[in-house]
Amino acid sequence: MACQKSQIRRVGSSSAPYSQSRDTLIHFGLGTCQNIDRIEIQWPTGEKYVSDEIEINSILKL
Repeated sequence: MACQKSQIRRVGSSSAPYSQSRDTLIHFGLGTCQNIDRIEIQWPTGEKYVSDEIEINSILKL
């Protein structure tokens, strides 16, 4: 969440033909927002990664 707005992206299997791509890079644009309040990633196993210490203009590799 950044500037009180949430963004959601899905990687992997879906009914879309492009979902078989091996490209797992996801980009989130922040517009004029200058900070990221929180990031939450939910893995297919149900496990979650949550952090509130993410810098803007950076790459987070998990």
